[in-house]
Amino acid sequence: MKFLLLLAALASSASAFQSKTPETTKLKKEVQDLLSRLAGLPIEIEADGILLLLDAGQISPDQAPVILDRLFVDSGRAILKSPLRGLYPDYQDADGSVPSVVASASRLGLNQLSLQTRILARFRTVNLKHTVSLFDRISLTPASRSCADSLSPVFDTYYQSLLPLYSDLVKKADKKQRESATDWLFEHLSVRQDGQIAPVADTLRKLPAQREELEFGIARLAQDLTNLNPSFLPYINSLEKTTEALISLAKSASLAGVSPMPLWRAFATYNRNALKGSRCRAFPRDKLNASIELVKTKSLFFALPDDIASEFAGLMLIEPGGMDDAKP
Repeated sequence: MKFLLLLAALASSASAFQSKTPETTKLKKEVQDLLSRLAGLPIEIEADGILLLLDAGQISPDQAPVILDRLFVDSGRAILKSPLRGLYPDYQDADGSVPSVVASASRLGLNQLSLQTRILARFRTVNLKHTVSLFDRISLTPASRSCADSLSPVFDTYYQSLLPLYSDLVKKADKKQRESATDWLFEHLSVRQDGQIAPVADTLRKLPAQREELEFGIARLAQDLTNLNPSFLPYINSLEKTTEALISLAKSASLAGVSPMPLWRAFATYNRNALKGSRCRAFPRDKLNASIELVKTKSLFFALPDDIASEFAGLMLIEPGGMDDAKP
């Protein structure tokens, strides 16, 4: 309630600030008062409030970089390190997926990753080079591999921030600068955990890339999928989204004259490795089977070589390497 009242006050003040009246000096003092009040609140609320003031144009351009720099560092104190999603279908409440307080913090962007990407979105127009250096300092929270954990990080905002930065870097860039920017981009498109696959595939699909860059990106993603050590809960919960993202990327690749077969082969290997590993006994078997059947069915719509097609066809027959009895 305190948070909602604060937001209401901020919105009311921001609206008032937008009118150019003789009271401008007084209103600027109100901004300073609000900043002082925000400084005594949790960093999630302080950062959100300051970003609202910035959006309303109530913090001067010469002050903004200093404030944004501090906020970026201070956002590391946020309780949640990234948005979260529920991993068990029955671990739900009124919000539909995770405990309401966590769902609200995730939805409103009150977590370290969301705050930092929101800060960088404001910084891009001020100092692009510094924005890139700050983006390089963002670390993605590793998902737990335990069946006892019911929540997993979501990385979409990270990749949604990456592509606009890359686009800004290659604007009016010469060949050498473009190559450097592309190298930087692909460094951030490495997949190290299950929840990264779909947003990385989406980023590659949206990339205003030349054919060679798309081919290189798909080859790297295929290698990452082959080498990835899947974690059962993040794997099975992101499988539908992962499948749809990879299908969209494969279609785009085909249209660009790039063979998607390395991607399909790697995806089959990734599924096999995930299903051969240990599974969580508490995860509903019908949900597991439905997800695997989805992958199998989707693969039938593509003219895959016999060896790859047979791998997808046999996914349901793979026996797990063990069953973990831990529960959330």
